[in-house]
Amino acid sequence: MALLEICCYSTECAVIAQQNGAERIELCAAPLEGGLTPSYGVLKATRQRVSIPVHPIIRPRGGDFCYTDGEFAAMLEDVRQVRSLGYSGLVIGVLNPEGQVDMARMRQIMVAAGPLAVTFHRAFDMCRNPQEALEQIIELGCHRILTSGQEATAEKGIPLLKELVELADGRIIIMPGCGVNAGNIRKIA
Repeated sequence: MALLEICCYSTECAVIAQQNGAERIELCAAPLEGGLTPSYGVLKATRQRVSIPVHPIIRPRGGDFCYTDGEFAAMLEDVRQVRSLGYSGLVIGVLNPEGQVDMARMRQIMVAAGPLAVTFHRAFDMCRNPQEALEQIIELGCHRILTSGQEATAEKGIPLLKELVELADGRIIIMPGCGVNAGNIRKIA
C-alpha cells in the first residue's frame, strides 16, 4: 500500500500537510540546500503539533554526503536528539569518497537510531553502483530508500526505480522522491 509522504520545511507546513491528508512527513530546513537538519525549536514544535509520523532529516550541510569527523559527530548527536524527542523515524545517508555507502558510519547511525525507522535519503542518487548500494542499505536494516532513480526527477528515473523495486523484492521500500506532483504521481506509481 502506498503512503503519501510530504516534504515540509516548517512546523506550519507540517500542520497543513497533516490537515490535507499526508500520511507521513519528512521535516527539513533549507530547501535551497536540498534539505538540512531542522533546528531544535522546529523539531520540538512539530513534535507537539503534528500527530502523524514525522521523520526529520539529519544532514548538517549541503553539498556532498561525505562528512568530516566533526560533522559526523554532530549528526550522531542530532540522531540522539530526534530519538529523545519521540520521533518515529529519521532520514539520513552517508557516503565515502568513492561514491559508496559508508558502511562503518551508517552502522554507528543505526545503533544511535535504535528502534527508529531509518530512511536512506537521496545520497543514494550519488552512489556509483545503485544495485550494490541497495544491498548494503538492506544489510544495514534501513526501512526505505528515498530516490529519484539517480535522475533529476523521479519521473525521469522511472526505469531505475522499477528495477530497484524488483531487486528489493519486498525487503525494503523504494520511495520515489523529487519532482513528484499531482500531474505525474500515477505514472510514477
